[in-house]
Amino acid sequence: MLVAVVVVSGLTAFVVLGSGPAAAAAPFRSLRIGINPLVITTLNPLRITLADEYVVVYNVYSTLITYDKTYRAVPDLASHWSLASDNKTWTFDLVQNAYFTSPLSPGDRSHPVTADDVVFSFQVQKATKGSILHSYTKPLVSITKTGPYQVQIVTDGPFAGMYSAASAIPILPQYIWSGYAKPLNAPIKYPVGSGAMYYDYASTTSTTLVLRKNPNYYGLEDYCQESRPDEVRFVSYSGSTTMVNDFLTGATTLDALIGIDPSDYQVGLKTWSPKWAVSLGFVGEISINVITPALAAAYGYSYTSNPVLLNDTFRHAVAMSINKQKLVDDALLGYGNVADTLVPDVNPWHYSIPANQLYKFDPAAARALLNSQGWVWDSTGANKPGATPLYRKDANGNLID
Repeated sequence: MLVAVVVVSGLTAFVVLGSGPAAAAAPFRSLRIGINPLVITTLNPLRITLADEYVVVYNVYSTLITYDKTYRAVPDLASHWSLASDNKTWTFDLVQNAYFTSPLSPGDRSHPVTADDVVFSFQVQKATKGSILHSYTKPLVSITKTGPYQVQIVTDGPFAGMYSAASAIPILPQYIWSGYAKPLNAPIKYPVGSGAMYYDYASTTSTTLVLRKNPNYYGLEDYCQESRPDEVRFVSYSGSTTMVNDFLTGATTLDALIGIDPSDYQVGLKTWSPKWAVSLGFVGEISINVITPALAAAYGYSYTSNPVLLNDTFRHAVAMSINKQKLVDDALLGYGNVADTLVPDVNPWHYSIPANQLYKFDPAAARALLNSQGWVWDSTGANKPGATPLYRKDANGNLID
C-alpha cells in the first residue's frame, strides 16, 4: 500500500520525534525515501558540504544543543547550560547516559560520552583551519573539563554565535579521532556517534543509505524523544521520472520522495491525491563564489585570483542581469518563489529587503552602470560601450577585467 506522502524538494534532516505513551511492541518500521539523486562524497564531519552529508552527520552525531521545530534552542547532549554574569563563561552539563555506537557492534556500551569527548571535539575544530566549523571556535579562549560530565567554555567577549556553535559542532569519539594526525583527512568509512541514529555500514551501498535507530540513544530516557522509524532508507535514483513511477506503482514501496522534477510533479503526479506543497527553506543559488585574499590566507585556502569578482559595481551589474522570475517560470515551471536573500522567508531570521533596495532585472541599466565605471572598451581596445564582452583599461592603457 502506498503512503500518501510526497516531498517535492528540500532536504530531510532530523528524524527525532516525540515519543508517545508506552504501547505494545510494534512491527519493524522502515521509512523508505526515494531521492533524486543521493550524493555523498565524504563522511568526515569536518568536510561536509552537501545536503545528504548533513543528513548523515546530524542524525548520527550529537551536539551540545539543538533546535526544535519552532527554532527554540533545546537540550541535546547538554541537558542544562548557563552563562555567567561576565557574559563570557558558559557551562554545559551533559547527560550521563550517552554512548558512542559503532555500526559494527550497535549493542556495545563500552564507550560512554564524557566531558573529555566534548573538549576534544571543540579543540579539534579550533585547531583545524580547514574545517567547515572552524570559524565557530575562533572566539573561544578556552574549552575545559570541569567535571566528568561538565564542560566550561570561555569566549573572548559576549559571543552571539555560541548557540550556533553548540548546535553545529558534532561531538566526536576521542578514542577514535585521537588517532588521526590530520583530522581533516581522516578516512571515515562509517561515522561513530551518539545521536538518534547510527549508520548501517553493512547495508549501505553507493545507491542506498541506511540509518538505523540507535539502541543506546539517551533521548528517550532524558527527553521522552526517540526515532520513530527503526530504520530510514534513502534509495537513490538517477532520474525523477523513474522514481515517481516506482512510487506510483509501489515497485520499491517508497513512502516519500525528494528531488521531483517539476515536469513529473505536473504529469506523473497530476492525479495523485492527496498532495500538498510545503516550503522547506531550500534556496537554489545562482552565485559568484568569492573569498578575499585575507580570508584565503587566514584559512590556508589556495584559489585562482580574479579581483574583478570583488568589485561592487561588477557584482551589482551581474545581479541586475539575472532574470530570476524567468528561471522560476521556465526551470521550475512555477514551483518556487524568487528569493531575496540566502535566508528563506520560512526562517524566523529572514529579512525582507525593501522593494526599493532590491536588484531589479534590467540589463540595459546594468550595462550603463558598468560603462560609468570604465567598462567601455571592446577586445580590440576600441571605445565601444555597447560591446560584449566589455573591458576596462589600467593606468598603462592595457585591457583588464
